Amino acid sequence: MSAPYPASVLVIGLGTMGRGIVRALRGTVTDLRSFDEAPVTDEPGARRYNDLADAARGVDIIIEAIVEDLSAKRTLLRYLEGIVPEAIIASTTSTFLPSGLATSPAQRRRLLLAHFFNPADVVPLVEVVPAESTDRDAVETVIRMLRATGKSVVRLQREVDGLVANRLQAALIREAMHLRARGVASAEDIDRVLTTGLGPRWSAAGCFEVMDQGGLDVWARVLRRLVPDLASGHECADEVDELVLRGQLGVKSGRGFASHDSDAAERYRHAVEGAFGARRDDS
Repeated sequence: MSAPYPASVLVIGLGTMGRGIVRALRGTVTDLRSFDEAPVTDEPGARRYNDLADAARGVDIIIEAIVEDLSAKRTLLRYLEGIVPEAIIASTTSTFLPSGLATSPAQRRRLLLAHFFNPADVVPLVEVVPAESTDRDAVETVIRMLRATGKSVVRLQREVDGLVANRLQAALIREAMHLRARGVASAEDIDRVLTTGLGPRWSAAGCFEVMDQGGLDVWARVLRRLVPDLASGHECADEVDELVLRGQLGVKSGRGFASHDSDAAERYRHAVEGAFGARRDDS
């Protein structure tokens, strides 16, 4: 663990992601604060505030982790502009872009994205995305803080919808659902291809390194043959929409592509912890 990071950091929103972020930062950030409107949510390791103005007073960095709703986020950002105009604001969203979130020209210089991955205290990656107007010092301050916690930070060179990780996931998911719909393999077997083959290999070497290792002459032939036959439509989104309309939301509702019991979320967390190494100290 790095030496404590000398900053005041406020995490707003103590849902699944916000609680994970608090766990990721505690022990590194010397003045770690949290705020959530819901009185029942809390996370040890941060000073919990019941008043947002008190929580934000004198803070250096604010991590916004509230619901993925543009109106709610912009309402919060307008309020923060009035009480802490100098604070750096890092939104955890991957749905909205920083240039569209900021509520004033001054805020555009201090706002960026810091996109964590669930569980935020286990998965090392954080995508950092500034807008063109974001001050370089604000970006570097957030990156230094994240790296002090041991995070692997990828700074995007330009804004793009979905950032990098979600775009890669979406491309893979579209093809996986296409193969399932064509009866090539079941959902369980497609997941097994990823967890026992591609996933572990990609954790050692990403897709560009895999191509270099295999030989670009080989990959040129593979891509020329397969790319024209890959899924390119919107059917996968339509299928997921239908599941949502039926109330099949995945683990949170007990049924998605498969059935899930009450321990499914904890098993997933333990599996991710195992994939990324030893569990963080929760003391």
